[in-house]
Amino acid sequence: LIGAPAGYIGYREQAQLTDQLKHRSHGILLFDEMEKAHEDVQNLLLHILEEGVLTDATGSKIHLRDFMIIFTSNIDASFFTQSSLGFKETVSNSGTKLSSLNQTVREELETYFLPELLNRLDAVCLFEPLQNSSLKQIATRQIKMLQKRLEEKQIVLTYDHSVIEYLARSCMESPLAVREIHRNIEMVIEPLFLKYLLVKKSSACSLHLQRTEELFVLTPVYVKDDDHSSETTR
Repeated sequence: LIGAPAGYIGYREQAQLTDQLKHRSHGILLFDEMEKAHEDVQNLLLHILEEGVLTDATGSKIHLRDFMIIFTSNIDASFFTQSSLGFKETVSNSGTKLSSLNQTVREELETYFLPELLNRLDAVCLFEPLQNSSLKQIATRQIKMLQKRLEEKQIVLTYDHSVIEYLARSCMESPLAVREIHRNIEMVIEPLFLKYLLVKKSSACSLHLQRTEELFVLTPVYVKDDDHSSETTR
């Protein structure tokens, strides 16, 4: 992140973090899934959060006072209740960070993060689980993106509500959460179109997608004057 120290291979070579920050006077610095970081990374961040300065391996100082620093972390979902979508901001009024958090959550955080690091945070935001209505919106957006890609191949895709219902429900039943929507579209739905295009024998350019109890079904939609019988891809 800050470069190799003097005497080591890679000294004065580009550092992944500090060399990027040198060219920016302000911004957002995001550390995703921070609980997976080595303790040395947390020690490095202690100085940043306290002084607003980061020193690289060559001794150059980078001022980060105009940066917003955000950590994300995945902790046990059982700590959250299935209420409305959003963030719950927890800031101590007495000056002790995280004092209004449930003690169990506090203990869980301390198994991953140094207490000194937690005490330097201005706020902790708990992101609650997505509700079914929000999952449906995400699923609809993903399907519409698929529609646009198919339009480039002159294929019109329609779908019924059973597709969205299934994609949203699959998220709630899978540990992959929202990623399950993308997985279903990429691994299950898209191959149906590939299979259809490979065996396509008609002039149909409109396809309808639906979900039965067991599988997705793709059906060509023909114009009224077409004498072809309906074909189905499963």
